[in-house]
Amino acid sequence: MTNITIGKVRISWPGYVGFELYWQGEEENEKGIDRKTGKVLVEVSPDFYRPTDVVNLWGDPSKARRELGWNLRKTSFEQLVKIMVDADMAKVAVERASAHVRTNLAEYLEKGIVK
Repeated sequence: MTNITIGKVRISWPGYVGFELYWQGEEENEKGIDRKTGKVLVEVSPDFYRPTDVVNLWGDPSKARRELGWNLRKTSFEQLVKIMVDADMAKVAVERASAHVRTNLAEYLEKGIVK
């Protein structure tokens, strides 16, 4: 079962993104480890810590609505995370395909197949 924890909320998707995680450690020492390979795929980064003295947090959901189709009134937190993961996975797929095309193009130019 793949679990993603954001703050105090843990979301479970069995193999949703192509691997199953198990969790080891607690709080800032918690790590998500791929069951099949034993490789650490998720770990806490202090780079993303926020100061604890923030009184009010204000946000503008219009970008999430526009780019992800998120609806503040109808989209649950779990659904929002799924939408965000899907968007990231699609972006990675496009970047990988683009890199593959560039590699092939360079090879074809080198061999004179394409001019």
